[in-house]
Amino acid sequence: QRNTLDLLKRDLGQINSLVNVIPWTQENLVATAQRCKIAMIPIDLSVPMQRLKPENRLLIMWRLGLPCLTSASPAYTRVALKAGTKTVCETPNDWLENFKNLLANPSFAHQEVLRGQNYLHENHTSTILLNKWDRAIESVIG
Repeated sequence: QRNTLDLLKRDLGQINSLVNVIPWTQENLVATAQRCKIAMIPIDLSVPMQRLKPENRLLIMWRLGLPCLTSASPAYTRVALKAGTKTVCETPNDWLENFKNLLANPSFAHQEVLRGQNYLHENHTSTILLNKWDRAIESVIG
C-alpha cells in the first residue's frame, strides 16, 4: 500500500502543487469528467506488470465523452487501432503534441470521442459482453 500524495511529491517535484488528487468514486469520476477536456492515462511500461493492464480505463473515458491519451501498452494500442483513434503516446513529445492538438482542435477531439464511442457500441454493449461471459462459462462447464 502506498500514499498517492507521497508518490506525487517524489515524482512531480515542484509541479506537485498543480495536481489535485480526487478520491476515486463513481460520483467524483463523473463530476470531474464534466469539468475536463482531456483524459490522460500514463503507464510506466518499464514495469512488466503495468504492461498487462487492460483497456477498461480508456473505455470509461470514452463513455464519459472525453478524448483520451494513453501510454503504448498492448491493450491500449490494440483498442486505439481498432477504434481508429490517435490515443497512444510513445514518447514525451507524442504526449505534448497530442495534448496540444486535442486542446487546439475541438472538432478533432470530438471526432476522437465519437470513434471511441463507436468502438464501444460495436464491441462493448451489455449484450456482447454477456454473450462473451456465457460462452466462457459454457466452455468450462460444457
